Amino acid sequence: MTSYEKLPKLIERMQHLVTYLDCRNDLTIHQHVNQSYYMQKIVELKMLLRQSEESNRTLETINSRIDNHYNLCFLQWYKDARWLNTYQRLGRTKAIL
Repeated sequence: MTSYEKLPKLIERMQHLVTYLDCRNDLTIHQHVNQSYYMQKIVELKMLLRQSEESNRTLETINSRIDNHYNLCFLQWYKDARWLNTYQRLGRTKAIL
C-alpha cells in the first residue's frame, strides 16, 4: 500500500519533470518521455489526494459522533445498572409491599 505522506513528494517530482521537459523541446527527449502522461497523472493524483483528505475528515467526524454517543450511552447504562443492582439488593431483604 502506498504511503499518503509520499504522494505530495512524488507529485512534486513529476511536476519538476514536466517543467524540465517543457523547457527543453528536443525531439529525442520527447520521443522517450511522455510529458502529457505525467501532466494527466499529476491532476489525477491531486484529485485522489483531495478526495482522501475529505474522506478522512468525514471519518473523523463520524468517529467523534460515535465516541460521543458511546459515552452518553455508557454513562446512562452505568447509572441504570447501578440503580438496578441496588434495587435488587434491597428487594432480597425487604418485600416491595
